[in-house]
Amino acid sequence: MAKELLVKRGWWQGGFVAPGKDVASCPLCAEAAVNIAATGEVEGSDGSRPARMVLDRVVGGTLFAWNDSEGRTLAEVLAAFDRAIALATPGGVTPGGGEW
Repeated sequence: MAKELLVKRGWWQGGFVAPGKDVASCPLCAEAAVNIAATGEVEGSDGSRPARMVLDRVVGGTLFAWNDSEGRTLAEVLAAFDRAIALATPGGVTPGGGEW
């Protein structure tokens, strides 16, 4: 669902959401999309932590910083979501059974 939010609403860099816009429909950074998909809230909580952990592993750092890196593209963000989805599904790496 987080990936679909980015596609539908648009992708943002430089904060969780585009400033001055309606938070219910404005572009989102990757982490805000994960948070909203997991908890309905823009900022993170324990509810979105498992998904953020998988994405942090995929991007090799924190999702928030990686999202905001200069030169980052929406295509790269969507590809990271695809890799995280593959890791989190049966047959992929899970928190109890892989190298975390």
